[in-house]
Amino acid sequence: MLYLDNAATGGNKPQSVLESAYAAMKFAANPGRSGHALSSACAERVFACRSLLAGFFGAPSPERVVFTKNCTEALNTAIFSLPKGVILTTVAEHNSVLRPLRALENLGYEILYIPLVSDCPSSSANISLNPSSNRSPSDPSPDRSPNPAYNQSPNSAHNPPPNFAPNSPPSLARGENKRGGSFALDKNASMSAPNGIKNPDSAGTAPSPPSPRSIDLAAAARLIARAEEERKRITGAVVTLASNVTGMSVDIAALKAMLPQECILILDGAQACGHVKVNLKELKADALAVAGHKGMLGIQGSGVLVFSERFDPKPLLYGGTGTESYSAEMPAFYPERLEGGTLNYPAIVSLAEGALYIKTNGRRMRRKVEEYTREAISGLERTEGVRVYSTPNPYGIVAFGVEGVTSERAAGILSEEYSICVRGGLHCAPLMHKALKSGGLVRASFSAFTPAGAPAALVSAVRGIARR
Repeated sequence: MLYLDNAATGGNKPQSVLESAYAAMKFAANPGRSGHALSSACAERVFACRSLLAGFFGAPSPERVVFTKNCTEALNTAIFSLPKGVILTTVAEHNSVLRPLRALENLGYEILYIPLVSDCPSSSANISLNPSSNRSPSDPSPDRSPNPAYNQSPNSAHNPPPNFAPNSPPSLARGENKRGGSFALDKNASMSAPNGIKNPDSAGTAPSPPSPRSIDLAAAARLIARAEEERKRITGAVVTLASNVTGMSVDIAALKAMLPQECILILDGAQACGHVKVNLKELKADALAVAGHKGMLGIQGSGVLVFSERFDPKPLLYGGTGTESYSAEMPAFYPERLEGGTLNYPAIVSLAEGALYIKTNGRRMRRKVEEYTREAISGLERTEGVRVYSTPNPYGIVAFGVEGVTSERAAGILSEEYSICVRGGLHCAPLMHKALKSGGLVRASFSAFTPAGAPAALVSAVRGIARR
């Protein structure tokens, strides 16, 4: 089976990530909840992971790196902390942004949507958050694809890793990694990568320039100007770094320059993080929501919210923190204020190990993903009856449609007849599909672990479908 659904969740992980998650499950206690040695060791490891990610994403301090179960929880925490007023967003957003914003709209906030540039297949003059209004009549359930779950073959990760012998759980506290290096536990800096490599670029390169099919910054300027003329306060902006539908990127620097100084800028990094360098400080943003299980190479259940010193998110969850237990209120300090309940220790450890892997291998990984993406787009563009909606991008995303075949049906044929796993439908981004005048698209998404020959196999299979 050929797994090309990495934009939904990474199908293959580095061995070091799998081993770290296994070790965390085998030798784990509740981090920081008890006073015994193993609980303390796990708490120190969590702080080490937090410190690493603070450096990786440009956080002002490890305390402003909060662990969540996914990117959606991180986005919800940030969005529901925005002051009441006008919120700016784009039609390229995922429902993890659109639905919280709709909830705020029901509370009296005003939401303004930046359309795509005019050279895209459609503008977005009429916005509707009802997915049924964006479907074609022949695509009754575009959010679901009959693709079977991806079953990864067993591997040696199920054997105990060498650095975690049963009689030495305190090695968790020392932050030993699976390649013989060790984590630096400097509380004021990020962890050092092993083998003496210190603080390289997260993915080895600067963010990609905006793709031709991007949001309309001129329209954004008009929306902002109109709000200011009407004396409306723009309190927040929520923007994706990369579209999960097409791989389109956004010029964050240009958008940031238009926003009022007091506007809180929240970035959805679900598709971008791990593929390109994403630094909160350099982007001058206030919050970054991260999915750990995609480009960051962690396991499912891992997510992060990184936020600036001027932004103070409110708790989304309330519960035990192991601190100030006498109080009925959540602690006033971070990260405990936003981390109610037991942390997902294996997911956190796996995410940090994924970040270390990217620090060492990011350039090679990006070259491979870009090569696969260009090859697939080139082949599909030369296929009669196929329309490609993506341009070459570093996120591995290739969106396309086959004439006369619904996206759901095309994805089903690829799975059932060609053993290729892709995703069909709206990809939880209804406004993007409406802007593209799409009732649903097929999305293939590559990773650095995709086998050689995958783009050619995809193109050959799609040509077979298009010829029917």
